[in-house]
Amino acid sequence: MKEIIAYEMLFREKIEYSDEVFCTPFQKRYWNEYMQKYNACFREMRKVLEVEP
Repeated sequence: MKEIIAYEMLFREKIEYSDEVFCTPFQKRYWNEYMQKYNACFREMRKVLEVEP
């Protein structure tokens, strides 16, 4: 496994919002759905970095 050290993220561009995005406060009942989507989004990155999911 490769070591990753990150402590800060910065985004300095203007954020454009869309009515197509609906944000829902996290609730435990959404945990399984959240975990599946999170893992799908970061699978390729973890694979390249040799980080086991």
